[in-house]
Amino acid sequence: MRRYLASAWLPMRRYAEFSGRSQPQEFWAFTLVITGLTLLCDVIDELAGLSFDGAGWAMGATGVAGAVFSLVTLIPFLAVAVRRVHDTNLRGWWLLPPLAANVACFIALGAMFGIHDFPMEREEEVAVLTLGFLGTFLLLIVLLCRKGTAGPNRFGDDPQPTIDYDDVFN
Repeated sequence: MRRYLASAWLPMRRYAEFSGRSQPQEFWAFTLVITGLTLLCDVIDELAGLSFDGAGWAMGATGVAGAVFSLVTLIPFLAVAVRRVHDTNLRGWWLLPPLAANVACFIALGAMFGIHDFPMEREEEVAVLTLGFLGTFLLLIVLLCRKGTAGPNRFGDDPQPTIDYDDVFN
């Protein structure tokens, strides 16, 4: 359990470090923890009456606490994602096209469903945007799930044997 928590905390210690490599456990542990904490922020926003009316979910947060938490964790999430792609010997720029397309589809869908009198004749557009969102999301998952290269690559040494998990909390 300590190793898992250390893996989840490590991206915050390496806040804006876009160079080097990160092992899969570091990326996925951090992703799971920030997803859970984002949901907790959403509950806090709802209970405290701080949620945005209708438009918040399109920003990835439903209220003030969620928005602040998302802003605080955005840079470490991008940094660990880039380092994760570096571990597969690809440049971090490989994340940009699917991420940009994913965000564009998400915003367009949010804007369409934010219209109170949504015209049903736009079903084809919603279907295309939904497929685009799912397709680019799947591409991101594939990029982030690839096995890292064994040994050193052009982005640094293999992170597997070099992380001292006891040192993460110090």
